[in-house]
Amino acid sequence: DEGEEAAPDAVIDIPLPKVDSESLSIIVDFATNKVRQAGDQLQDLKFSVVPRPLPGPLHETDGVLSEDAAFMDQVAEDLNRLFRLTNAANFVDCPTMLELCAARIAQMLIGKTPQQIREAIPMALGDDAAVDG
Repeated sequence: DEGEEAAPDAVIDIPLPKVDSESLSIIVDFATNKVRQAGDQLQDLKFSVVPRPLPGPLHETDGVLSEDAAFMDQVAEDLNRLFRLTNAANFVDCPTMLELCAARIAQMLIGKTPQQIREAIPMALGDDAAVDG
């Protein structure tokens, strides 16, 4: 019934059709780490500020917290995973994760030719069709 509350240990399904479970788990881990780092002082939560244009690697960029750069190193294995994580961060409105993902994607594309980028992006988006260049 609508007026009844769920039992405290009840599992409640929340549909997130555009978010895969791996990406959601990563975002929850990111948020959990942020709260854990702040401890009892939630008003002291610290978030990275990614400058534009990105001047260099995340670890060497002013405004990017070292723990955020390290977290991205752990989760950013390839463009496929990063695109899924970026989509999920956008869908659940996690702007810090979204910024970090975008910066990491930019880093992965630096130094690539336009043809290499055209080939990498459709593959990361799950598009099997060849890209005309």
